[in-house]
Amino acid sequence: MKNELLAASLMEVEELKTTPTEPDIHEEVKEAFIEPIRNHAQIKKFNEIHEEISKKKAHKKISKKKAQKSNAKPIKAANLKKQNLELNKKYMLFLSSLRMKNESFAMQLQQFSPHFPIIVSAMKQAQNETERNAVFALAENLTQGAQGLENDTQKHYFQTKIAMADPAIFFDFCSKPFLSADTLKDFFEQTKANVEKKLRCRDHLIEQLSLNVAIKIAGEKDSLSPLLVGPPGTGKSHVARALSKAMTEAGCPTKVIFHSLAQQSGVQNNESMMMELLGTPSQYSNAKPGKIFDAVSDSSVDYVILVLDEADKGDCRDQLVGLLDPSNPLLDVFASSFDQSIDMRRKLIPILTANDISPLCQGIDDPLWARLSPLDVSAYSAEELRTILVEKLRNDSLLQGSDDEFQAAVDNTLLHLSVDEGIRKLNWAAKQSFVISNFGLSITRLEQTRQKPEKKKIGFSI
Repeated sequence: MKNELLAASLMEVEELKTTPTEPDIHEEVKEAFIEPIRNHAQIKKFNEIHEEISKKKAHKKISKKKAQKSNAKPIKAANLKKQNLELNKKYMLFLSSLRMKNESFAMQLQQFSPHFPIIVSAMKQAQNETERNAVFALAENLTQGAQGLENDTQKHYFQTKIAMADPAIFFDFCSKPFLSADTLKDFFEQTKANVEKKLRCRDHLIEQLSLNVAIKIAGEKDSLSPLLVGPPGTGKSHVARALSKAMTEAGCPTKVIFHSLAQQSGVQNNESMMMELLGTPSQYSNAKPGKIFDAVSDSSVDYVILVLDEADKGDCRDQLVGLLDPSNPLLDVFASSFDQSIDMRRKLIPILTANDISPLCQGIDDPLWARLSPLDVSAYSAEELRTILVEKLRNDSLLQGSDDEFQAAVDNTLLHLSVDEGIRKLNWAAKQSFVISNFGLSITRLEQTRQKPEKKKIGFSI
């Protein structure tokens, strides 16, 4: 009888290994949930116990004298029978609970399985029972949350954003550091070289920014956020775009998103800013994830550069402190209503820009200033501007001409405009000058005002 029970138990295991629990479950769901069970640690342990008992049964047939010579201890029949029965009982209970858990969960997921890649992806990356249980918990939370959605807008954002999100923003085991001690130097050098090709005359800034990013993506959780400080038109926003492209070229797919803080002043505007960045509560009829979650949930990118533009213009110091605080997880309000394990910092690289540091620094002990790493983006010299503007004209697909023609357009521009106007205005004026000269246009040049607005002093003295 005991042998029949054991055989039946082993057949249950073999059946579990070779046949899916639910034949009509989506293939990716079966692959994600059945495969970990096939290699379950407890099944392996039971198999080891079974092999040990089989050996002891063989030893029992050896005579006492031979058993002593072979170092095999004789086993009493009663003890062997008891171990067999206990083993069978454990087998049956374990298989029963495992089947019930898997079947119940698979049935819950079945209605979402074609639209639930986050769970499938996370389960494939889970390496142990603790990690698999965390994925089960997220799936149960998302399933329950989805059932409570009441309108089509919420369902749309759940299915297109939450259910399809990158599991790296939910689980540490899916968010491994991109760099190691062996690869950090190569990534730094390659990123630095790639940015220098896109951004001329900014060598020191590029070095500091590349170093900051390399340390961040190597796993440093307490890294400071770069603050690019300089007058308008010095290419602060362009630096972030160039960095994003350079990181992607270095093998780290990165996207950049911009959010202007210039209009954020007053309680209502600050609340609107946080909702736009961090989402709206799910109880609202028009609830949706924020701009940050929308970017970091994309599994095709490893990191997202968030540029908080003109940080010195708004009145949102408290919001910035919370946004940049590395000691607390960064939650999306909409997504966290389904599960609290989210932390968008795992994929986020914030960069701030400002013309004046005084609103951001109210002393050495200022909590906002303590989270920032200021980098000077000074105005270009006249010679640097000539080099940059000629290169911009050369790379413009609309313009076809020689370097001498581009140089003439730039010289003509600098003759009419001050170098303090900034890259944007100078580049636009140079392009106009080139088109007028080389396309044979006959227009009357409109003189642009040379009057300069009063400049605020920019510096780092505290």
